[in-house]
Amino acid sequence: MTPVCTQVASSKTRVELFTVDEDRVHEYEMDPCGEKGGRWGMETYKGLTMGSGNCTMPNVCTCLCKDYYHPDKCRKYGAHCKKAWKDPLGRSLPVGFIFGGTSRAFAKYESDVIVSAFDESSRNCPDGYEGNVDSNLRFTSCHLKIYVPERWERDSIILIAVSSVLLFLGISGYLVLRRKLKQRYLLAKAERRRSRRSSDDSDGGGAFGHK
Repeated sequence: MTPVCTQVASSKTRVELFTVDEDRVHEYEMDPCGEKGGRWGMETYKGLTMGSGNCTMPNVCTCLCKDYYHPDKCRKYGAHCKKAWKDPLGRSLPVGFIFGGTSRAFAKYESDVIVSAFDESSRNCPDGYEGNVDSNLRFTSCHLKIYVPERWERDSIILIAVSSVLLFLGISGYLVLRRKLKQRYLLAKAERRRSRRSSDDSDGGGAFGHK
């Protein structure tokens, strides 16, 4: 009555496990859901010590999701409003990480504690674990960690836009200031010429008047 989950590590999965140790690969094959910790080890979440997922059906995993996006709860209660992040700049992730639900098929979950109970919920998990999927779009492993971006990564587009505007304003201000300084320089130069010419005319006029 206890479900068993096993899996043969593919070449891609071996790369994602980030190890050449066959013992660790074998541990993954015997525990692809990460109930014993897997690649990322055990952690304490909401007072419970757990791995990256559980084997809930034969060769089907329920991967741990520490938070989830739920549009109804977000609209009504202001909770669970954070969506899974996808880099708009297309930057690559470190080995073993994944964008939440964006590069693997989507799955359905039943536990509201683990993830939201509506279709394609894995797409909306911003922090947790995912993995390989079967033909029924169910997880068969939980060896990939969802990448949680830093603040500057999440707001990269805003930062780039603000930096571009500031750069444009800076360059525009510099050009305007440079033009004004050049005009002042030319006016000062012209004024010096007029002063010199007036001085010369004054000296010459006295001589001609005497003559």
